[in-house]
Amino acid sequence: MDVTTLLLILGVVIAATAVIAFIARRAKEVDAIESTHQPEELRSAPGVGSGDGDTPGVGSEVAGPTTVEQVAGGSEAVVGSEIASEPVVSAEPEISRMQRLRSRLGGSNNALGRGLFAVFSRDRLDDEVWQDLTDTLIMADVGVESAFEIVQAVQEIARSRALSDPADLQGVVRGVLIDAINPALDRSLAVERSGDLPAVVLVVGVNGTGKTTTTGKLARLLASEDHDVLLGAADTFRAAAAEQLVTWGERAGVPVVRGTEGADPASVAFEAVSAGVDNDVDVVIVDTAGRLHTKTGLMDELSKIQRVI
Repeated sequence: MDVTTLLLILGVVIAATAVIAFIARRAKEVDAIESTHQPEELRSAPGVGSGDGDTPGVGSEVAGPTTVEQVAGGSEAVVGSEIASEPVVSAEPEISRMQRLRSRLGGSNNALGRGLFAVFSRDRLDDEVWQDLTDTLIMADVGVESAFEIVQAVQEIARSRALSDPADLQGVVRGVLIDAINPALDRSLAVERSGDLPAVVLVVGVNGTGKTTTTGKLARLLASEDHDVLLGAADTFRAAAAEQLVTWGERAGVPVVRGTEGADPASVAFEAVSAGVDNDVDVVIVDTAGRLHTKTGLMDELSKIQRVI
């Protein structure tokens, strides 16, 4: 094969490669144009997918325009519940909620169920069984102090009954756990007005436990029971926390008092309660930032919030 033929073949290969690259580039440009002109309803909703776990959920619909009124005393605002496009979501009946809760807690496919099953399946009752039982309770977020108290109560009953088989602990552990929960304890929320003043619910807890989500769901539940509810976004530390609470407020059809990011949480809580008094609402629910009990400054901040409301 002479040099001319080789050059001809090389030229053909280079031309073919250029054509393929051009076609691929044009295809990418077409895809980019099509994605840019997607319908608005297919785009991602704002305020969704926060790392704290307090968001309503990925892919959820976004409520329409809301009215905003300034509250006297600073930059806080009352966000009205005038919803244009998204209907207010009603809470499910209490029976359905309890059935769903029992179905989730009653199965063995959870950390506590799997851990207890492993403990009850051991060959003999020894110190390792008690340690595994303690670890299982702690890993299931029972709490260190409560876990030790429960295990100690189980040990005392096991000694009094001379139990030697871990399988025999199942009924004992069940009874002790029920006693620890105390089903007779009244856990109902005080959501009735006191004279001319609204009831105030202050939502507190450690970071990442779903306080904002709980606040929104509680507002929806109370609103479905014909309570006039107002939300206070006193979590001014975490980014987008107020926006998330506004989204929940829109879904429940209740107003939200919020402040600027980094504002004094106590001032937002005060404005929320004041707005609740002025508007004759039944319940004011104040969402706060997560904090550990070992952080003195944050606990002092929580005490200040409690004082002003």
